[in-house]
Amino acid sequence: MNVVTEIKPTLRMMQHELEQWGKWARNAHYNPSELSYQSPSLGLMRLKEGQKSSGVKVVLDDDALIAIDHLVTQLRFSRPDLFQWIEFHYVKGYPITVIANQTKIARYKIDGYLLAAESWLDCLLTSNLARL
Repeated sequence: MNVVTEIKPTLRMMQHELEQWGKWARNAHYNPSELSYQSPSLGLMRLKEGQKSSGVKVVLDDDALIAIDHLVTQLRFSRPDLFQWIEFHYVKGYPITVIANQTKIARYKIDGYLLAAESWLDCLLTSNLARL
């Protein structure tokens, strides 16, 4: 007897996918024909600003990353207020504490904005999957 287990997407899965998408989006502008030298000063500046390291390994294929990019683009046009937090945290790679310090907004509020944006994306993904 074969048992089929359906894996339902969770918000935690969406956050993990957004981390991978963010790394992919940061590097999407990379052009192999350009010089890849980065000055030590740039590395120190990024460290001082608190940018995330490149420790997230991208395991999603290009089709999945493009699909997430499409969802985030819909968020950008539908809810630009929520998109900015996705951009700061996932695309620019800033930790929440750095965003809180720079914007002078309490960390718990930023957590709430990110949660709202992630939930919006997760709901849109779920509704798109339901149509298939």
